[in-house]
Amino acid sequence: MYIYRNQYRSYDEPSGAYDLFKKYDREYWRDSVWSSMTNGGRTSNYSHDVNLSYTLPINKIPLFDWFTSSVRYGGKYNWRRGPIYKGENSLGHNLSNSNTIQLTGQVNMGTLYNKVGYLKRIDAKYKGGNKKDAEKRYKTVTYSKSTFVKAGQPKNITHKLGTQNVIIKVTDRDGNELPLKTEIIDENKISITSEQDYTGLTVDIEGQVEKGENPFVFFTDNTVRLITGLKNVNVTYSRSGGTMFLGYVPETKYFGSQSGAPGTPFLLGWQDENFIRKASQKGWLTNNPLLSTPYSMTMTENFSVRGNFEPFKGLRVDISGSRTYSENNSEYFVPNGSNFDFTNQVLNGNFSISVITIGSAFEKIKEDNDFYSPTFERFKSYRKTIAARLYSERIKSSEIGYQNFTSNDIEEGYPDGYSSVSPEVLIPAFLAAYSGKDPGNVSLNKFPGYLSILPNWRLTFDGLSRVDFFKQFFKTINITHSYQSTYSIGSFTNYVDLAFAVDGLTYIRDLQNNFYPDLMISAVSINEKLSPLVGVDMTWNNSLSTRFEIASSRILALTLTNNRLVETRNNDFTIGAGYRLKEVPLLINQKRYESDLNLKFDVTVRDNKAIIRELSPYIDPNIEPPIPTGQRNFKLGFTADYAMSERFNIQFFFDRSVNNPHTSRNPLTADTNFGFSMRFTLN
Repeated sequence: MYIYRNQYRSYDEPSGAYDLFKKYDREYWRDSVWSSMTNGGRTSNYSHDVNLSYTLPINKIPLFDWFTSSVRYGGKYNWRRGPIYKGENSLGHNLSNSNTIQLTGQVNMGTLYNKVGYLKRIDAKYKGGNKKDAEKRYKTVTYSKSTFVKAGQPKNITHKLGTQNVIIKVTDRDGNELPLKTEIIDENKISITSEQDYTGLTVDIEGQVEKGENPFVFFTDNTVRLITGLKNVNVTYSRSGGTMFLGYVPETKYFGSQSGAPGTPFLLGWQDENFIRKASQKGWLTNNPLLSTPYSMTMTENFSVRGNFEPFKGLRVDISGSRTYSENNSEYFVPNGSNFDFTNQVLNGNFSISVITIGSAFEKIKEDNDFYSPTFERFKSYRKTIAARLYSERIKSSEIGYQNFTSNDIEEGYPDGYSSVSPEVLIPAFLAAYSGKDPGNVSLNKFPGYLSILPNWRLTFDGLSRVDFFKQFFKTINITHSYQSTYSIGSFTNYVDLAFAVDGLTYIRDLQNNFYPDLMISAVSINEKLSPLVGVDMTWNNSLSTRFEIASSRILALTLTNNRLVETRNNDFTIGAGYRLKEVPLLINQKRYESDLNLKFDVTVRDNKAIIRELSPYIDPNIEPPIPTGQRNFKLGFTADYAMSERFNIQFFFDRSVNNPHTSRNPLTADTNFGFSMRFTLN
């Protein structure tokens, strides 16, 4: 536990202090200031921090030594003096507090697996080179051949045993062993040499080769390795909040409090949504009608889970998932006699969660079929299913009666109050279509819960660097792949004057005859990145480096104010190379420099396209849809770096970028930049 306290105090001068000090009564001024100082002055700013952390001792139990968990709490409190006015009609002081609660848990799956004997043996069998070699099993193989030799002429014998770990024995017709010179040429061939001619010789070769593993055992072991590839899991949950307002009357005495105000929980940073109402009942708020600053509370929740999956040596998959919810509440407290009225309560915030939308990422969107998208068509068709589910839930929840009347304004197949452009219909249908979910089961909640978190991942493979064939040419070969997709609500806010019935539902309609939702959401989006889809980085043995990368991204922005989906796609193709010329001499002003020259070359081709898709049923089908915007970009880059010293670097650069728009309305443009730069580093 840790507490940090900070307090600023001011010392008051009497009114007209300058004239008193210079002209009239300097002694009165001195006595007033001295009295203020001896009384300790007046607090102008007080704050303290409280931090507590606790590690659960569960990992001290041998059975649970694979799990660790901790809890951390941090609280802040601040009291700041408000404006000073003559009389008693003060605006009060600024009061605020905040806190953060964090829970973390880590699971070491390797420690858990090793508690099972079979899994521990498999881990030892395939982990590390020394252990693997120690557990190799060998079998004896033999080869025999009758032959002859001539004096001084080597005789090659091909035995094809596949090993250099051999024992060679040469005998004559009578079975006597002859001391001939032998040489192992390779794993399949030997040579014998004699100082005299021999006939009727027998050459016996005995070797040791690694015993092949039982196919069933090999399959079983590697299946288990795949299943137990998850090595570590980290889970973090944090919740932070804050309260702030102007209009607090009490002063500070002991640890920021006076006569029990504002209470121990508030001093420790605890968040209480009813605090302002309790404060009004206890007389802690100013009744100055000129106060126009709202009472505000903020809250942010973050949940993240990360895992490390390593089924085989050289292959690593980092898995992650997250959910974030943030909101800000504000309202005004207005004095009404001896009580207070609380008005204009405003709620706004944002939301995001990791999802998987890769199922629709590789659609072929072509101009010759008017940029047709099967997923978008499913999105439109899912709206009826979602509308029917919303109607069914309203029927069950309504306590004052819900009449599903019909009129000429209602679209065919849609229930009353839930048209094809209702935000409550569009959001679940959008998420179901692009995440590949069943519209009959997808959550109707605008803020999917923790069980809806889906993993994103990053894959890295460097196993080819250990293969003998590739070692001839490369120092390192790294293959990467990454996927990330996030569903987001950029902002939401409440309807200040929206009334709700006793059943918690609203029956007020908008201009399209839809029921108003409880929150106003202007847009939702899905941001998907395959960066890279495939990436290969190679470092050659001759100091050459090459790379190849294919990447793509997609942003799906559903605007609920104009019922339009904007689909923005980017496809990148990059190749690059680099080469290091070692100890290149350079002569400047008769001074010789010698350093490495680093050359880099990159070519990137990018295709960017934005397609507008209409959802409104009132769009005339005879009107041509908006022309897709975007461009094709070709970029060429070259740099040459030379280090004159540890602190001074010179770089020559050349960049060429060509933009070719998809529409003829915009001209083709090209930009060329070249020159040199000098960088000097100061320690």
